Amino acid sequence: MQLKNLPIYYYPTRIFMVDDNRDFLMNFSLQLDPSLAYCMFSSAHEALRQLKQIKNDDLITKKILSHYEGASDDPLSQQSFTLNLNAIQNEVYNKNRFNEVGVVLVDYDMPGINGVEFCQQIKNIPVKKIMLTGKADEKLAIDAFNKGLIDAFVQKQSSDIITSINDNIAALQYDYFQNVSKLITKLLAMDNTTFINDTAFIEFFVCLCKEKKIVEYYLIDITGSFLMLDADAKPSFLTVKLYDDLELHYELAQNAKAEEAVLDDIRSGNKIPFALQTKDYYGYDASDWKKNLYHAEELKGENTYYYAYITADIGYNNEAQPIASYHQYLEKLDNANSAD
Repeated sequence: MQLKNLPIYYYPTRIFMVDDNRDFLMNFSLQLDPSLAYCMFSSAHEALRQLKQIKNDDLITKKILSHYEGASDDPLSQQSFTLNLNAIQNEVYNKNRFNEVGVVLVDYDMPGINGVEFCQQIKNIPVKKIMLTGKADEKLAIDAFNKGLIDAFVQKQSSDIITSINDNIAALQYDYFQNVSKLITKLLAMDNTTFINDTAFIEFFVCLCKEKKIVEYYLIDITGSFLMLDADAKPSFLTVKLYDDLELHYELAQNAKAEEAVLDDIRSGNKIPFALQTKDYYGYDASDWKKNLYHAEELKGENTYYYAYITADIGYNNEAQPIASYHQYLEKLDNANSAD
């Protein structure tokens, strides 16, 4: 999967599958990636009714950004914004986040309303659309794609239809989050934040998520550090520093009278500091910098990045405010689908 930009947050979304043939939907769903959260509709009108309840304004962006100083047609030209990164990672406590609909898979040939007409009615709703077609409908699908009504189409008779659908859904879920967070991404790019569109960093990040079975992540600082969760909501962290960040942390540690070995590790990039935010500046225990240091690797891209992947228990889990896991959500959704 090739990404031009890295979404600054991501979690699995629901997939709406729309086809008037209920048996086809049931058989088809059994062959799809079992990690997908899907809802099946044999009634196109019921699917439309639910989709039209989706609000176009992006609520998480409103939590993350606040702006002031006038108005303009260009939201970046005459307004100033403040970026609240804590609001991004706090989204893990939103129990309804997985209910979001990111992709719609719709059949072209349906009674009363065809797939193109269906997508026309939801063109202003921020979901990605895949249309299933027959061979005779391919020209109509190409036309709909060129007009921007759909984001992909797949022939039902294709021998690799399951692989194609799974691949398209995976790619379009990322596209969905690129779209809903595009204003935040633009602001970060204006601040010379390079990891967002750095090909080397993006490839590394995607591979890390796959290797560690990460299903959701949230940006926690502008250098490219992330809170990550697997399907059981077990947290881990990717902390990333640039060389200028190392210099800053070196000065902080030096002012805190850290040991010489600690200072050498920070300045060389052999180890990098990480701690959860507290009331203290940067959250570091000034009395013992050693316990905040983690072995670092170097990644060369548009910048040189120093990173550490951290799985140690650093006191993130909040018993008073537990995180709903994706596994739990899939179980509830599976029970609901079975009851239909």
